[in-house]
Amino acid sequence: MARSSLPVAGETILLSNIIKAKTSTIKANNPHAVLLQPIREKSGINPEVDEEAPESSPDKKEQMLTDAHEEAEAIIAKAQSEKEQMEKEMEEARASLDETIEAAYKDAKSKGEEKGFQAGKEKGYETYQAIIAEAEDVVTAAHEDYRQYMDGAEPTIIDLAVRLAEKILGEKLEMENHWSQFVRQALREVKDQQEVDIFVHPDRYRETVQQREEWQALLSHTERVRFFPDEDLEKNGCIIETPYGRLVASLDDQLEVLQTELHELLDREREPSTTRD
Repeated sequence: MARSSLPVAGETILLSNIIKAKTSTIKANNPHAVLLQPIREKSGINPEVDEEAPESSPDKKEQMLTDAHEEAEAIIAKAQSEKEQMEKEMEEARASLDETIEAAYKDAKSKGEEKGFQAGKEKGYETYQAIIAEAEDVVTAAHEDYRQYMDGAEPTIIDLAVRLAEKILGEKLEMENHWSQFVRQALREVKDQQEVDIFVHPDRYRETVQQREEWQALLSHTERVRFFPDEDLEKNGCIIETPYGRLVASLDDQLEVLQTELHELLDREREPSTTRD
């Protein structure tokens, strides 16, 4: 079957619900949908053709994406905890400073009484006011420094969390059975199609073809199943073509969506805080 653009319904099937976010916009209908994107023309490759068989068991891909989301959530929660701890320490420092100010006031007043109560009172008040002004400047500067730090740190935390998720999921796909679970989830999207072409990276080709009986079991209504190696694909990528469209199952694409939605969520959460400030 030729690899060409097909202007038919089903051209875009999105992987969503990648994260369990706080807003309804991140919750989509299908947590396992797969991103659609155009691919280049292939030729000169002799595919293996397989026949249909009964359906296979469900996979654990949703758990992998949940793990990635939890890793990102944990890092952001840690940053929030550190923020609260810093605010607590600032409050304690302010309380300690108040005690110091009071002591300084009493000391100035006491010294003033030796030369005249009124003069000492005025001196103590001036000292008190100067210390208060200095304390307010310190607190304001500390608050501004912290806010600037968090503004720069939160996007970095998200990026690190996504990179960590990429490493974890990539390693899981290298483990036994996880690649087949990844492909199985993508094939479920086209299990009612009569013709299915499966494109994988050459490093995954032999492994994928060896499981053709499992794929035939899943594609119970498919009359023709063919396998193609595609060196332009990422190692953990998989393209599935049917007469009605093509699906691109890509770990990198899924993580890119996760990263984008986490940044959007962070931006939305900052808006009320900015208004209050």
